[in-house]
Amino acid sequence: MAGGDIRVFAESLSEEAATRRASFQHLVERVHACVELLARMPQPVIAQLHGAVAGFGLSLANACDLAFASEDAYFASAYLQIAVTPDGGGTYWLPRLVGSRRAAEIMMLGDRFDARRAAELGIVNRVVALAALDDAVTEAARRIAAAPTLAMRNLKRLLRGSLQQSLSGQLQAEAVSFGQCTASDDFAEGIGAFLAKRPADFHKR
Repeated sequence: MAGGDIRVFAESLSEEAATRRASFQHLVERVHACVELLARMPQPVIAQLHGAVAGFGLSLANACDLAFASEDAYFASAYLQIAVTPDGGGTYWLPRLVGSRRAAEIMMLGDRFDARRAAELGIVNRVVALAALDDAVTEAARRIAAAPTLAMRNLKRLLRGSLQQSLSGQLQAEAVSFGQCTASDDFAEGIGAFLAKRPADFHKR
């Protein structure tokens, strides 16, 4: 995703500045609902990236839990080129992934970079050949789907909330989650499978 459609943006130039401002703010607020949903939904979300990952495309990819990219993928912030600031949580997720200085460099200088560099920065988890991308994402999704549902759901919530928590708050959240998980049927299956030296089947019920 190369970001917003600049031709559509150009059509707004005939509007009064105040009208344009209100229209774009409303548009961005509507788009932000999907970013909030990605963060709140209990299921892990995998970004499958190839070609351009720019503007809102970069923000959306960063909002996902995992990101796999093909070797042909390229990344850019691109917002300053049209004299706007990032949307889609771009200024929220990127500093958390790469650190504040690198986020500033990516957004303020606007350089384009390739998938290998994105992996080095921590923006993507894996880089594979384009022909292997579908299989890599499908395998990751299969492994997530086979995992214990409550534990995976709680893990996502713990990871998402950790950067806003104090150490004490996060430790308490971990304790509550651990206790919840031990009350599940999946816990009994996991323990039984471990002791029997067999693969756990968390979805046999």
